Amino acid sequence: MKIVYEDGDVLVVYKEAGFPVQTGVTSRLDLVSLLKRHLSEEGSGGNPYLGLIHRLDQPVEGILVFAKNPKAAAALSAQVSAKSSGKGTEMRKVYQAVVLLPDENSVKKAEDAKTRVVTLRDELVRNYEDNSSRVVHAPEKESRLAELTYRTLKIWRSAEGVQKALLEIHLRTGRHHQIRVQLSHAGLPIEGDRKYGNEENLPATRPLCLCATLLQFRHPVTGKKMKFEVTPSFLEEESLKEAKDDGDHGDTGK
Repeated sequence: MKIVYEDGDVLVVYKEAGFPVQTGVTSRLDLVSLLKRHLSEEGSGGNPYLGLIHRLDQPVEGILVFAKNPKAAAALSAQVSAKSSGKGTEMRKVYQAVVLLPDENSVKKAEDAKTRVVTLRDELVRNYEDNSSRVVHAPEKESRLAELTYRTLKIWRSAEGVQKALLEIHLRTGRHHQIRVQLSHAGLPIEGDRKYGNEENLPATRPLCLCATLLQFRHPVTGKKMKFEVTPSFLEEESLKEAKDDGDHGDTGK
């Protein structure tokens, strides 16, 4: 855990991949426990207030914002709710992911996204029993519209001969496992995703290559626009260091 920014109302934190935001297992540390300990040591004492505004799946790394008082929590939660419904623009999340290109069709999709922003719109149904979501072909009673855009930043072939692409993803809605489900359904499974990915093309030890690289929101008290960015840890992998950079495609600003 790394605290990126802190003031009297908010905490902005970088979470490593594999570390849970919150867990019901009392013997295991999680991000919420660490932050409450930090606030207690900072002088809050006792059981300090910490508002959990949004989450990242345990295998996903990236930036999160927490509230330090109820007023800030209410304002930030309102921004998240507006974003999730597709109607809000104050809360902005940008992700990067390494996806596998297992066939010619997936390679073509990645190539096409080098010169244009691609939009995915799907109806998702969540299954609470196995903590998963799936795409359905037509709206259902339990389904919710999921929308994101992506563009391709790099395409390369690994030393093992596997074709991959680095995508930049902008969420327009906030659904359960949205990025993982939608990209897999589009034929672009995220490397390391054993729940939704192509198992035949996933190295057993490879972590999920998905990172919340940018978070932007309106400060809940001052109203100031706040923006934080981080570089994904998987970009330090040798394969990406040697990957051919296909150039700067500009800011899509979703």
